[in-house]
Amino acid sequence: MHKVFEYEQVSLENGGQRNGQQFAILHYQYELKQWLLKRETILQKLPKNIRNLSNDIQFL
Repeated sequence: MHKVFEYEQVSLENGGQRNGQQFAILHYQYELKQWLLKRETILQKLPKNIRNLSNDIQFL
C-alpha cells in the first residue's frame, strides 16, 4: 500500500529475527497536505469500483 499511496519513508530500523529470518521495520508518514495534492493521481491507480466509493468517504 505504501507504493500505491506514495507514502514517504522516514526511517528504517532492524526489527530483529523471527522464525530464523531477519526483518526490518520501515516507518512511513503521509501528511494531509500531500494527500490533498496527490489525491486524484492516486485514486486513478485504484480499481474503478473503489475509486467510485472514495466519493462517499468523509474524514471528520
